[in-house]
Amino acid sequence: MDIEHLCCLAHARAKFKYAYDQGSLQARIFFELIAKLYGMEETYRREKLTSDEIYHRRNSKETTEIIDKIRTELYDLLANPDESRSELMGKALKYLKNFWNQIFAYRNDGEYSIDNMAVERAIRPITVQRKNSLFFGSVKGIQNSAIYNTFIETCKQAGVSFRDYFCRLLKELKKGRTDYENLLPMTICK
Repeated sequence: MDIEHLCCLAHARAKFKYAYDQGSLQARIFFELIAKLYGMEETYRREKLTSDEIYHRRNSKETTEIIDKIRTELYDLLANPDESRSELMGKALKYLKNFWNQIFAYRNDGEYSIDNMAVERAIRPITVQRKNSLFFGSVKGIQNSAIYNTFIETCKQAGVSFRDYFCRLLKELKKGRTDYENLLPMTICK
């Protein structure tokens, strides 16, 4: 199974925002250019573009120019170390450099999201549940809870009733099916 690792542009943006808020004026250009990319994504959503149309727009000359400006600013600052540069700005630059390919991999497919904020919102209830996990009684209980919650959240994302999915899944497993990729909520409950 091919997996493409994506990093969240919102995390990079937040690092530059924190640096800017703490007085690193050099962070402003990054914050503004990333905001332009988010503005473009909002336009795609508002215009209800297909994934193919989004892919083409993300790889347009306009988008590429913005990303090239970000890269130029990044490497200009990295090439000219500044002792007065804040630690937060240094961390933001390092994050952007180290995860450059993964941050901008969202351009490889119109289905990809520019950030993982939807996923973070979806798992928030699970992270809140962490305190309760102290009382599961065993590692196996924790693993079962994680699996169960993953299925529930996947069903929510796919717009499928968890109860219906779980019933169908158990019937298919009872029949002896092992093609697990075809037993996901979005495939089994079309």
